Amino acid sequence: MKGIQNYATKQQDSPKNITSMTSKLLKENRFVSKNPFDEYAKFDVGGTMSPTKCKEFNVTMTFVEPTEEEEKSGEPFILTISIPNSAKISDLIGLCCFAYTRAERNPPM
Repeated sequence: MKGIQNYATKQQDSPKNITSMTSKLLKENRFVSKNPFDEYAKFDVGGTMSPTKCKEFNVTMTFVEPTEEEEKSGEPFILTISIPNSAKISDLIGLCCFAYTRAERNPPM
């Protein structure tokens, strides 16, 4: 019984405002993703799924400001997206927005 009392005393004596470094960083938002389309990341199978269980789309985004390399080649910005067969069109659109935002292209969404 004496050990239990000592434990309770130690617990009461410890400071209550201890915050981990991870909690501090998350609170400051230094390393937190700012992609508003994060919820669609779960649909990105990116070659990790059997080809019979997913579909691949090449999405041409003509509104994107070209990089120097794209400007020289004359090719537009193309996203290659792999998505599970069970996903809906709205999931594909959300995943395209997620991938575009993650690529940090201009104009921003």
